[in-house]
Amino acid sequence: KNQEYPWGNDEPTCEKSVINDARRSEGCAKNTTMPVCSKPAGNTTQGLCDMAGNVWQWVQDKYLDSYKGSPIDGSSYEGEGIYPGNYRVLRGGSFYGKVVRNLRADYRGYFDTSSRYDARTGFRLAR
Repeated sequence: KNQEYPWGNDEPTCEKSVINDARRSEGCAKNTTMPVCSKPAGNTTQGLCDMAGNVWQWVQDKYLDSYKGSPIDGSSYEGEGIYPGNYRVLRGGSFYGKVVRNLRADYRGYFDTSSRYDARTGFRLAR
């Protein structure tokens, strides 16, 4: 689907995601996370919630600066990353971020999994 955000192409708002909206004097979440699935207006058409905002989500892929050399079957990239250490991809942005670009479906951040971070990161359980 050629869309910018999990809910479509409408700009992120406090009604659709848990973000720190730089256009307002205070963040939507008041600098904290919110209960899971508390923003149903931001759900995907499949019903997935919190795919943008609330906390960054770790994914399995090691970080590359492009998709060149990545598996084309949708599996995770486990080869050599571009940074030393164990840098993995983060997606979705967080409640703390003031850059709405980070909420876009195509944006990928990264951190070293051996480092400790605050409550801005998490993971999604899937089966």
